[in-house]
Amino acid sequence: FDHRAVVITPSRSTCDSDYRTIEAFWKSLGALVYRKTPAAHDRAVAAISHLPHVVASALAAGTPAADLPLVAGGWLDTTRIAAANVELWRQILVDNRDHVLKSLGKFEKVLTSFRQALEKGDEECILRLLKEGKDQRESVGD
Repeated sequence: FDHRAVVITPSRSTCDSDYRTIEAFWKSLGALVYRKTPAAHDRAVAAISHLPHVVASALAAGTPAADLPLVAGGWLDTTRIAAANVELWRQILVDNRDHVLKSLGKFEKVLTSFRQALEKGDEECILRLLKEGKDQRESVGD
């Protein structure tokens, strides 16, 4: 857990000493501990975990079977998480449906921007969108 994020979601009934004990445990393992409300946690994981799973699954499902012998690193890296347990992911997506839908809406807007830029041949917009994605990805490191 060295330098890995761990989110603790105390409720109103969580006593401070219990929170501090749990926080100390995770920090002792090297984790970066974040305190969030359950709703803030669900909103965040919809964007950083659940949406990527939906996108990976959609990409994998939408790839023509005839093209699969040609796949290489990019497709394999991008779709790796689509190979996870589907029943578990069905439950996760249904349980966090509202936040996942909001994240999907934001993603669809960016995807539409890419589509429109490609349709118009707007290379500046394509470059800007690619740079925004690159900068966002690089901001979190490995």
